[in-house]
Amino acid sequence: EAQLAALEDNQFSTTTKLRGFITFGMISYFSGEGEANTVFQDDVVLRLNTSFTGSDLLEIGLIGTNTAVPDFNTPNNDIPGSTREGVPFWSFEGSLNNDVRLQSLDYTFTAFEVGDVKAVFTIFANRGFGSGRFEFGPDGSAWLGPGRPLSAFAARSPVFRLNGRSGIITRFQLTPNIRIGGTYQANPGSNPDRGLFNGNYFAAAQMILNPTDNLALALTYANTYSLPGQFKFSRQRGNPNNNGFIGTALANNFDNAGIFFDEDVPVVANVYSLQGFYQLTPKINIGGFVTKISARLIGEGDADIWSYAGMLTLTDLFKEGNIGGLIVGMEPTLTNLTIGGDDVDSFDRDTSLHIEGYYQYTLSRNISITPGFIWITAPNQDNDNEDIFLGTVRLVFAL
Repeated sequence: EAQLAALEDNQFSTTTKLRGFITFGMISYFSGEGEANTVFQDDVVLRLNTSFTGSDLLEIGLIGTNTAVPDFNTPNNDIPGSTREGVPFWSFEGSLNNDVRLQSLDYTFTAFEVGDVKAVFTIFANRGFGSGRFEFGPDGSAWLGPGRPLSAFAARSPVFRLNGRSGIITRFQLTPNIRIGGTYQANPGSNPDRGLFNGNYFAAAQMILNPTDNLALALTYANTYSLPGQFKFSRQRGNPNNNGFIGTALANNFDNAGIFFDEDVPVVANVYSLQGFYQLTPKINIGGFVTKISARLIGEGDADIWSYAGMLTLTDLFKEGNIGGLIVGMEPTLTNLTIGGDDVDSFDRDTSLHIEGYYQYTLSRNISITPGFIWITAPNQDNDNEDIFLGTVRLVFAL
């Protein structure tokens, strides 16, 4: 009784739980044009999860990082640019010099639930992952496999890297095997000069199908608008140093002044994505996605951007709780560009492969260490560029 009284007197909160991840990442770059030394980085994400009714969740996220992303000399047919292929997942916020800042603020609640039918809504003023957290498949947002890949590209379909910072998400469970959802997100929706409806936005609809217990499919359609020169696979809009978070340099910069046009161009895009996950056996899982982006450069022309990936995940590999993973795919790549109805042939369209392998070794329930590698062939979709190869070791503490 005395011990119980002491716990009650000193408990953090009856409604709030602290969760989070602390990541140490060591990266060595063995090839790739440009200066890139061995680095040791950290990423700290803390979340205060509060429930008032048992069916709602108020999430306050805090983050501090020192994860700078290197620049590579990876031109495409003499068009300068630094590719963003192969960026580690823990680098998504860039370097904050370990200053702590608010990463996310959102509230999720169940609007109604009758039998198997359920409606869940999320409103948010700030989301660190942006539209990436719209997905709602098995085991969280990534759901392409039970492991935790090393790269940002392998974590989720590129459609969920476009725009998105504040807005609303709706999710409806129609049956245990069918769910649909929609979202509207603005970036930055807090800016009075742009607001929710006069700047960058991400509007999407998604259907999740679970025909069997070991098969899941997601169909996603999105429509996005990006202000002149701000079409990026990143949510850091308005940052003049933002070159994207995944994908080739051309896929992130084709709308920028000095690349194909004399001035920045606004872009409206239709995005189509198919994701899948299948459990072959309790220990063998496969997953993947394919994404096409049809972009309209307003007043100038059109462009196509493609991306795909296949993933193999092996659970309990060599030891119970350990996970091995292999990913092969192509990060967002500019495949076609027309200006005034004429095809542009001044850039290379070589296939740039993303090849990634990792082995997650579970030291305890809360600690894991993951060595692995990421290999990028023909960076920035140009075979003339030196391949990029990096080796890394990730140490994660889960709170």
